Amino acid sequence: MTNMTYYVRVRAYRLVGTTNVYSAYSTVVQGKPIPSTPVITVASLGYNSLKATWATISGASGYEVSYSTAQAGTYTVLPLTTSVSAWIPGLLTNTVYYVRVRAYRLVGTVKVYSAYSTVIQGKPTPSTPVITVTRVSSTSLKVNWTGISGAGGYEVWKSTGTNTTYTQLTAGTNTTYTQLTTVTTTYYTNSALVTATNYNYKVRAYRLVETIKVYSYFSAILSGTP
Repeated sequence: MTNMTYYVRVRAYRLVGTTNVYSAYSTVVQGKPIPSTPVITVASLGYNSLKATWATISGASGYEVSYSTAQAGTYTVLPLTTSVSAWIPGLLTNTVYYVRVRAYRLVGTVKVYSAYSTVIQGKPTPSTPVITVTRVSSTSLKVNWTGISGAGGYEVWKSTGTNTTYTQLTAGTNTTYTQLTTVTTTYYTNSALVTATNYNYKVRAYRLVETIKVYSYFSAILSGTP
C-alpha cells in the first residue's frame, strides 16, 4: 500500500545435495512505496513563459510544478495539476529559470509525494516565426510570417540556389548590412531578383531587453522563384 512502511530482509542459500544451506539474514531495512519520480523537459513557450512536460506516473493523482530563478533558491509552486504538462507564465525574457516537478497520490486525505524530478533550466525567448514565400512578379518575391507576441522586430535572411551562406536583408530593400536593424512589419518584399532563379529565406524574431536583442529560433527555410 502507498505510504505504508514495510520491513525487508534477505538471506542467501546454497543447494547442497537436496538441502538448502542458508546464510544469516541481512539487516532489516524499511521502505515506503511512493509514486515514481517524473522525468521532465522544459521549453520556451514565448517571450514570457515556459512549458514543462513529463510522462504519466502510474498511480499518481496529480502533480506539483515549481520554479525558481536560482537552483538552490526559493521555489514558486503552481496550482496542482492532473495534466502531464504545465504552462509557467509571467516570466522575464532571457532569464534562466529552474523547474522541478513531483507526483503525488492521494491516500485518504493525505498527499503522498514522489521525490522531485531533476531540476531542469529553461529561458523564455520569442516564439519562432512561420513563413510563406510567394511570387509577386518576374523579379520579386514576398515573404510573410506570423506576428510573434512580444517581438520588437524581425530579421529576414536570404540565400541563392543551393548556397547555404545567408545574407541578412534590411526591410524594404535588397541591400545587405552588418549592423542589426528593426523590421517591424510581418512581411518583406524582395525585389530586383533574377528571373527563374531559386531563392531561400528564413526569418527570426527578436525582443529588445534593455540593450540586448534576444532572438527566437530561425523559421523553417522556404524557397521561391520569381
